[in-house]
Amino acid sequence: MSVTVQAEPRIRITACSELSGDALSNYLLKLPVARVVHYLDFTQFGHQDADADTWRVGYEVHTTVAELDVTLRSKTYMAAAVGDKVLAFIRPPIFDDVFIEEITDLNKIWSGKKKSFSNDRARKFFTTYSGQPVLDAAMKSVAKLKGNDRELPGREINAACDGYISSASADLLGKCMLALLDKVSPPNSMWSWIGVMALPFLLLFLGAQNWLERNMQNGYFSMVIVWVALVLFAALLTTLVSPIAVLISTMVSAIRRRSVPAEYRQHGRNWQPFKRFAWTSVAVASLGGAIGMLTHYDKLPRWNNQPMDTIEETLNLNRFVPYAQTFAWLKKAGFFVSSQTAATIDPATVPIVFDIQNNLKRLGYKVSVSGQMDYATQQAIDAYAKKRRLKATDNQSVLASLCKDLRGVCANASQIK
Repeated sequence: MSVTVQAEPRIRITACSELSGDALSNYLLKLPVARVVHYLDFTQFGHQDADADTWRVGYEVHTTVAELDVTLRSKTYMAAAVGDKVLAFIRPPIFDDVFIEEITDLNKIWSGKKKSFSNDRARKFFTTYSGQPVLDAAMKSVAKLKGNDRELPGREINAACDGYISSASADLLGKCMLALLDKVSPPNSMWSWIGVMALPFLLLFLGAQNWLERNMQNGYFSMVIVWVALVLFAALLTTLVSPIAVLISTMVSAIRRRSVPAEYRQHGRNWQPFKRFAWTSVAVASLGGAIGMLTHYDKLPRWNNQPMDTIEETLNLNRFVPYAQTFAWLKKAGFFVSSQTAATIDPATVPIVFDIQNNLKRLGYKVSVSGQMDYATQQAIDAYAKKRRLKATDNQSVLASLCKDLRGVCANASQIK
């Protein structure tokens, strides 16, 4: 024979007290039994079999209930506690009046359009809070919060105030402490992320515009496919570059956090800006693609890769071999290509002058890639030939030397014998 007994315990509490008896009963019923027993020493006084399904056991405790009236700022509060270990069961929001100036200022800030702190104001609040024991303890606890716990900073305020504060005021102060700690003890460096991601985003914008200016497809389905490809490429670019931003952000934010005592230093969250920059990359790629689409249909003047050409000439980027090699690959893939050049010049049939001009430009010489032996080209060839001890009139030797300097990324190198 197998007998199974399943018990479903139910608890009923009655407080026989002339001081806040109903409030005490309601409070004890909401607490876990283990916590009630921790504060109050119950003793068993009897048990009985009430009916076939109920076994009733009685416990009781004789202790003291106390009420305390507190006057603050012309207001009177009543607090109440029970037991020798002082279990407070009525906790009025006394700290709402203690911190009335801070709460009033915060309500003004968070009721405006710009719900944030300036660095100066954050420093002012930090100095004020660190000078008040309760707020100082709360701020130290908030600084150590991680992950999902940061969503509820009001709990740390409530604990520091021992419950004598309203939920609204605790949440407001907690939100404020998170904001000011992000200023005085930054978990990451947003400027580091901006500095690292600015160039990739610029290239993403110009590349999307240039490609769609020359390759826009007709039809709704084709447009959706192109946009999805842009989004995926933008997300991939952000993912590849973000470790560099995280590394620099880690170093910069760690240095900045050293300006405050160790107990106020937050844990690093250097990956936190990644999501924001991922969405920004999608917006940048979409904007570049939209402009490229409009230029393709002649709704806007064609750019013809002019911004990228201007940047290259101004910064003389083509003299850097890694840059020249990278952009040779990108141009072969169809990015950053002049529409006119792509439409009118066939690399297999261009004259050798065009190849020389192209390679001279990559090495930083200021020449126009026209295929015509103009004065500027001749001057550049003379200067280069003198530097390499070549005959300026031997175009094949000049082109071969240029290809050697460019390490395999020279234009039309297959024609050199």
